[in-house]
Amino acid sequence: MKRYLNLLLLVTLVVSFTGTSDRHAFGQERTTAPTNLSAVGTIVWVWSQLPDGPAWNDATGWDQKQYYSTIQTGDIDGDGRDELLARANAGILAYEFDPDANAWVKLPDGPAWSGPDGWYQEKYYSTIQTGDIDGDGSDELLGRSPAGILAYKFDPDANDDKWVALPNVPEMSDTNGWDQEQYYSTIQTGDIDGDGSDELLARGAAGILAYEFDPAANAWVKLPDGPEWSDVENWDQEKYYSTIQTGDLDGDGQHELLARDPDGILALDLHAEITGLAASNDSPTVLGQPTTFTATVTTGTNLSYAWDFDDGNSGSGVVVTHTYGTAGTYTATVTVSNLVYSDTVTTVVTIKESHHSLYLPVVLR
Repeated sequence: MKRYLNLLLLVTLVVSFTGTSDRHAFGQERTTAPTNLSAVGTIVWVWSQLPDGPAWNDATGWDQKQYYSTIQTGDIDGDGRDELLARANAGILAYEFDPDANAWVKLPDGPAWSGPDGWYQEKYYSTIQTGDIDGDGSDELLGRSPAGILAYKFDPDANDDKWVALPNVPEMSDTNGWDQEQYYSTIQTGDIDGDGSDELLARGAAGILAYEFDPAANAWVKLPDGPEWSDVENWDQEKYYSTIQTGDLDGDGQHELLARDPDGILALDLHAEITGLAASNDSPTVLGQPTTFTATVTTGTNLSYAWDFDDGNSGSGVVVTHTYGTAGTYTATVTVSNLVYSDTVTTVVTIKESHHSLYLPVVLR
């Protein structure tokens, strides 16, 4: 949680300062701002405190795990700033920080995931989280109920109820055994296919399950099952299932899946089948001029492109250029592959001789 949204940090410096304190926190004074600052180095970073947020204090019951453990942030309105969310006894609360007014603003209450409806139980409240499941730049709110995964979208422009219910995922219901910690505690989101929207993942008795939300169809679509991290293989033990998570390890915009097994850390990528591969070029080209080659696919992830220009030379990339040394007709080949799939296609190239006109003067006698 971003508790201090205006963050200044001292890096590689020696800093000493004195300041004033406004009240006691955990028995110690809180320093509000330095009145004297000295540093050795070129960059000075300082912590500054924003106005206190909502009064979710011990006196009002927020020392109970069913409440404090749900405190989190997410950009639910798509304005580029994270909002503050948590579950109270009556349901979801949401606040946003207004930097212009330097104040917290309460948003309309979210879904009534209340204590009387059973949300005081860890098998439900611990699954509350946010993720951009439709790829529109704003985070949706998700949580598991007895009937399965529930999802809500916050619409700041709606005239009436700003929290819009999306279809649920009934497979993760109590009836199907998802009230057991080794399953519900693994529920999470991550963009495992690199399409800019988060997928829903969790570990069931047989292994990893994955779903993606299709906003056009307003429906959840089941993806191929992930690794068989099953109960039979002892993945029902907390020391293994609690380590399951996603992260973009290689910086390509697609999250990998990670976890720890008895031998150490495992990491896996999801690869889409390569379909619709086509190649083209902009020939005929005059000898000595570059020819541009382009490869396209309909589907496929984590792709590499290897070109063979049919003259002993090669290249790589989606779009490449090559200059031939001899006129003629060539058949260039591109091979597109990832760790699972590979496909090849050709494109015919025509290189023409350069024709230069010779003008001779005419002498009349």
